[in-house]
Amino acid sequence: MKAPSTRNSGQTGPTPDNGRDDNRDKRLADALRENLRRRKAQARAKQGAAKTAEDTENQPERSPSE
Repeated sequence: MKAPSTRNSGQTGPTPDNGRDDNRDKRLADALRENLRRRKAQARAKQGAAKTAEDTENQPERSPSE
């Protein structure tokens, strides 16, 4: 006879130590917020770089005498 699996006991819901679970939820929420800020900053930087490159391409070439 096989021993019952302890990896997935089928229990769902909060862990018995709710204080630790709340702390984990807070850490995850903080990490998600920080990740979103970082991704937005990267998108803004990428958009700014693309706009700068586009502006540079659209400028007429200057002659060396200018």
